[in-house]
Amino acid sequence: MERNPWATEGRRPGRPGRRDRRGATLPRALALLTAAGVTMLWPGTGQSRNPWPQPMRVSNILPITLGKGTDLRFGELFVGGSPGTCVVSPLGVRSSTGGVGLGGTYSTGAATFTVGGDPLAAFSVTLPGATTMTSGVDGMTVNGFTSDPDGAGQLDAVGIQTLTIGATLNVGANQAPGDYSGSFSVTVSYN
Repeated sequence: MERNPWATEGRRPGRPGRRDRRGATLPRALALLTAAGVTMLWPGTGQSRNPWPQPMRVSNILPITLGKGTDLRFGELFVGGSPGTCVVSPLGVRSSTGGVGLGGTYSTGAATFTVGGDPLAAFSVTLPGATTMTSGVDGMTVNGFTSDPDGAGQLDAVGIQTLTIGATLNVGANQAPGDYSGSFSVTVSYN
């Protein structure tokens, strides 16, 4: 019967370094094999240059979004024989000039939007120059758009920011009564 050279039977425990038939000690052979395996896993060990490329950074940038909340509302106005304006600030405060009086029947307020995107990212706001509100064939110009934040803002740690917009409604002398409506565009983009 042939003997297994790796078998340990017949050896006394506690006597390391016993040689097998091939003449090498088993612990030394295993240690050399382990050292060779470790060198293969870390090829840069003992070398003067790093063979691995520099680490790459990958980031995901969320697209910036703009969600509509409430409409810009000028409310009920009384007009007379001279032109005037109705101004709604970004904070929702309403005032008038010239021949325009303020009524209290209808709700008033600034337009609100929710800006969303990457947390803590800076963004800019582009407001329209002018637009028109109409009722049938009659119209009024809306201009002087203002916003809060004004021109630029920063998203919070969650990635949102409320944007409010006000404007000036230009009312003509003896403006025809009616329910006037219109639309405007606002753009937000990352800085």
